[in-house]
Amino acid sequence: MSESDSSPPDLDECDFCAHLADHECRGCGAAACPLHYNGPLELCVECAERVTPDGRRGDTVHF
Repeated sequence: MSESDSSPPDLDECDFCAHLADHECRGCGAAACPLHYNGPLELCVECAERVTPDGRRGDTVHF
């Protein structure tokens, strides 16, 4: 694989699959492709699952 100037320097492959990552999770810093990134929350899918119903981030969600 060769590096391209058009891709972000610190993101290349999604941490969850083999797709090209073009986002970085604001919570854990994981590289994520659009399929594994929640744009409105700016979080990867794993961190987005830990967001509480009122929008706060936490390690566990209690209902």
